[in-house]
Amino acid sequence: MNIILKPIDTFFFRNHRDFEFGSSFIKGIFPPRLSTAYGALRSAYIYHHSNFNEFENESNEELKKWMGSPKEVGEFSIKGVFLYDGKQVILPLPLDYQVLDNVEGAMGTAIPLELRKDSTPASNESHYQLFGTEKEKSSRPVDYFIPEEVFKSALLDYSLEVEAEKASKWIKTEMKIGVALNRKRRTAEENMLYNMEFLRFEKDYENAGFLVAIQNGPSFENVTKAKFGGEGRPWNVEVTSTNILDFSEKEIKVVKEQIKETGVARIILLTPAIWEYGNRPSQWNKETNELVFKIDADTNCQRNITCKLLAVATSRPIVIGGWDIVNNRPKPRMNAIPAGTVLYVQVEEGDVDVFVDEIFGKPFTDYNAHEGYGFAVCGAGKIKK
Repeated sequence: MNIILKPIDTFFFRNHRDFEFGSSFIKGIFPPRLSTAYGALRSAYIYHHSNFNEFENESNEELKKWMGSPKEVGEFSIKGVFLYDGKQVILPLPLDYQVLDNVEGAMGTAIPLELRKDSTPASNESHYQLFGTEKEKSSRPVDYFIPEEVFKSALLDYSLEVEAEKASKWIKTEMKIGVALNRKRRTAEENMLYNMEFLRFEKDYENAGFLVAIQNGPSFENVTKAKFGGEGRPWNVEVTSTNILDFSEKEIKVVKEQIKETGVARIILLTPAIWEYGNRPSQWNKETNELVFKIDADTNCQRNITCKLLAVATSRPIVIGGWDIVNNRPKPRMNAIPAGTVLYVQVEEGDVDVFVDEIFGKPFTDYNAHEGYGFAVCGAGKIKK
């Protein structure tokens, strides 16, 4: 069971910046933070099945089991939140692509970067770097998306060129002008005019929304509405059988065989991740520049898989924050590595099967895995001779 959130009207997702006096323009973010969707569904379930007094007092055992309490989270968890165009899931373009500008501006041809051994001194002290193959003008890949089926094909063929689209294909902006209100007098404040940039799906995608992939949770069959994003905008909640990246055992086997052949794996984040060392996870050993995974092979045996970290394709971190409604204060801010980040690692042939099973479709994050952070897949990479 997964959930699709569909907007009833325009929508808006706030970033971490304050909206104070002297700031007359508000521009939100896209896509929304994972914690925003998680919190919206959590609140919608509480409101439909009980009330916030029972939630706060922890007096409803069933509610507490799934949604926790003001002090701790419950068993409800999600894998991630993904753009859904009404027919298929749209995923972020991996950041190890060079995107060539298209004359129209919204579409670009994405060409895989080449991993090469490079002895030139670099700030990351790595002897491997990613290089573009084209000299044409390029765009930042962080702004582009591709359909799920295209992503799947590219994962199974790491040399495949793809056509990527900016979010403007699915989303359009609407500028709205507002005034601040005096709550006591219920009149407009003087000299308090502001602009807000609201979002709406394009007409060709009127059934679009966001797919929330559920990891573990109760039935949402009777939950039909949720407040999602800024201004408490209303959204429809629809239960769906649509899934995210359904790889068959045969396709997973192909991935494993390709990694065994090249000796290099690409770990790809489909959602942002919050890592212990900023742009490196807690598995990273700074002294050896390796990722060390502790694997529970069975109840009586535990072993480590050590992978040399070759290169990382990423972009600027995003700020994760929010408002703590229980304590009426901002939540502590954290930096997250963006969706689309790719780690290239060397994997020993005998470790490949266990490595893929450990990474593929699992959370690869040090914090907030229950909110969908760090949803990862892996595929083969290759060192260009």
